[in-house]
Amino acid sequence: MSTTGEPTTAEWSPLERISATTAELEEARERLLTIMAATPDLVAFSDMQGRILYMNAAGRRMLGLSAEEDVTQLFGPDIQAGWAAALLIREGLPTALREGVWRGESAFLGPGGREIPVSQIIQCHKTPEGGVDFISTVAIDISAQKRMEGMQQLLDEATTFLGSSLEYEPTLENLVRFAVPRYADWCMVSMLREDGLIEDVAVAHADAAKEQQLRTLLHRGRPMDPRVPVGVRNVLRTGELELTCDVTDVWLRAAIRNPERLQLLRGLGPRCALIVPLRARDRTFGTIGLFQSESGRHFDTGDGAFAQELARRAALALDNARLYEAAQQAIRTRDDVLGVVAHDLRSPLNTISTSASLLLRQGPAEKRGTKHLELIQRTTERMDHLIQDLLDVSRLEAGSLTLERLSEDVASLVREALESFQTPAQEKKLRLESAVEEGLPPVVADRRRVLQVLSNLLGNAVKFTPPGGRITLGAARTAEDVCFSVSDTGPGIPEEQREHVFDRFWQARKTAHAGAGLGLAIARGLVEAHGGSIRVESKVGEGSRFLFTLPVAAIEPLH
Repeated sequence: MSTTGEPTTAEWSPLERISATTAELEEARERLLTIMAATPDLVAFSDMQGRILYMNAAGRRMLGLSAEEDVTQLFGPDIQAGWAAALLIREGLPTALREGVWRGESAFLGPGGREIPVSQIIQCHKTPEGGVDFISTVAIDISAQKRMEGMQQLLDEATTFLGSSLEYEPTLENLVRFAVPRYADWCMVSMLREDGLIEDVAVAHADAAKEQQLRTLLHRGRPMDPRVPVGVRNVLRTGELELTCDVTDVWLRAAIRNPERLQLLRGLGPRCALIVPLRARDRTFGTIGLFQSESGRHFDTGDGAFAQELARRAALALDNARLYEAAQQAIRTRDDVLGVVAHDLRSPLNTISTSASLLLRQGPAEKRGTKHLELIQRTTERMDHLIQDLLDVSRLEAGSLTLERLSEDVASLVREALESFQTPAQEKKLRLESAVEEGLPPVVADRRRVLQVLSNLLGNAVKFTPPGGRITLGAARTAEDVCFSVSDTGPGIPEEQREHVFDRFWQARKTAHAGAGLGLAIARGLVEAHGGSIRVESKVGEGSRFLFTLPVAAIEPLH
């Protein structure tokens, strides 16, 4: 007996002890059911045959079942997607029976048969004797996670789609073709023109016939009316996304003021509209209009976030395409100007040069006059050379330079290049040497252009090597090519300047105005056009060495 006079539990009768245990179990059961009812995840129990014994409120909501519906009439595999049921039968249940628990991703069937992706845990509960008492499952809805993963995948695909062309029109076409039908039933891209009018520039529809109807709206300018409260004009004005989940006739009339346009778009039956701004460099220059109709799909706020990111990437791609086209147009304009300048300059230069040559050949003249005529002649030659350099740069950049490739003897090329610089080298007291490896195979080259490369390199060497110095023109065999080299004992090129020596119009500060800065750029372009490469080695105070390669000519087999 206890001090209070009440019997202790040890003194209870067997019946009293069973009643107490039953009450505790019932209390524990009620606590467990309360917890399961409050959890936001699906919790269910089933027997070994797959018959559902219990499902909490969250599970009922997930599957679209009412609170009164008898879940014991449900069979486990019937409430899961076919592939998920097969996965659980093949892998989930055997693992749970063998190891006690299985974890993985599967899917339940929601209202209307919609698949609901879940992270599922299946646990096997056994009796004290080791038999299976029941199976429990907990499923967490991962639809939002899967949606985000899907959207990220779509955005990655969009980046690839949009980046597949640098041209403006193909980029627009890629944008609408990406959106339909992946994301919308139809799509329309509108742009704000420089004259203030709005123009539809690209369309796509899942239905080819309806796409043809949409195409009748392309490239028709319409005014940017600030009074229009919704639609494309509103998004262009505010720069903010507009999501309309229920497109009514009132919305259509408010957004579209042109009767013909209104009738056509009304006939397409838009049910849901998502219009996002295209912005670049702090300016809204267009919109992407995404519409749902026949498919019955709807947009939500998650779609809005996705569409905004898509629009951001599209705007960047379109802005880059626009800049690229502007750059291409500038290059074409530059080339046209260069062509005109070259033609218009060469005509008077030729006249001056011819006149100076005639005067020099007419007979004795005063020494002073002869010098002036010779100066005029040298100046016109230099100007003609500069014009040719400008034209060469233009052709190299445009890829329009043509080469007349033939099999050329290396020693002959070196000899001809050296002969043309004998006089300038002697005037400056420079030693001009040759270092050609014996037995070199011929190279595949345009002789005139290779001599131009050698002339540019030798000309620089003569120009920058101080009197008494040495210049060596060499050639040697490499594993796959013949490597030409021009070495000098000049001042050398500082390390920070070497990466710029082949840039157009670049000159070292100490040699400013020594030329137009095109010789090395042209040399690189000509070598690369031959399929070779060019580089420079230099050490300040010791000189520089320019090296370039040319491909070896194929040797015909002996018969």
